[in-house]
Amino acid sequence: MTKNGCHSRINDHPPQLLGVVASLQAHGKHDKGGNMSKTILIVDDSTSLRLVIKMTLEGAGHHVIQAADGQQALAMLEQHRIDLIITDLNMPVLDGFGLLDHIRQHPSHRQIPVVMLTTQGAPHLQQLGQQKGGCSWIVKPFEPSHLLAVVARLTQR
Repeated sequence: MTKNGCHSRINDHPPQLLGVVASLQAHGKHDKGGNMSKTILIVDDSTSLRLVIKMTLEGAGHHVIQAADGQQALAMLEQHRIDLIITDLNMPVLDGFGLLDHIRQHPSHRQIPVVMLTTQGAPHLQQLGQQKGGCSWIVKPFEPSHLLAVVARLTQR
């Protein structure tokens, strides 16, 4: 893991980790000891997209917290212990890059892995995301199995 909580490159192509995904789906829900379940913060101004992501992650046994923009996300970070953040890029109040800047500057939060989940796929934006400390870049629409594989990779400790 790098100093910003990432395990590898930002550009996540559809994974060859279907075994990991299947394992998460099969075993994630039975986590009574808190060993597999992670607390994940979803940050997106689309209520419907947050719901889809929430259902995907909760189906794999994770606890989900939601925020509609980067400013709300910063407040959630002060109230909860977060293992991973999934954020949109384009949001009102504080966008994904602004949120990423705040997270990486805060000593208590800089180790949290951040996944950018956005409609923007331009290489220069992905490069900027990596420079700012993003761990992964997923372009919408996304495959739930791909998202779960990225979450599994970034939360293994």
